[in-house]
Amino acid sequence: MIKADAAQWLGNRGHMIDTSDIIKCKEIGSYFFVITKEYPEEVELYDLNDMYAECIDCFPVKSFKWNKDFMRKCITGEI
Repeated sequence: MIKADAAQWLGNRGHMIDTSDIIKCKEIGSYFFVITKEYPEEVELYDLNDMYAECIDCFPVKSFKWNKDFMRKCITGEI
């Protein structure tokens, strides 16, 4: 998922966010992780199947790893 897609997905669900507000994002399966300028110290997790775009969980940026294994563990709750 590119920043423009993430901004559009969030925007379509009522979040006032622009592409320039997204620092980093990455999709894995039907979930995506995003860091925004509003909360630069947290990586937020969203379910792409959620029509309301409620954040499922947040992880500290300092200890977050952008590899698939780590992100899958965040999704399953192992981390």
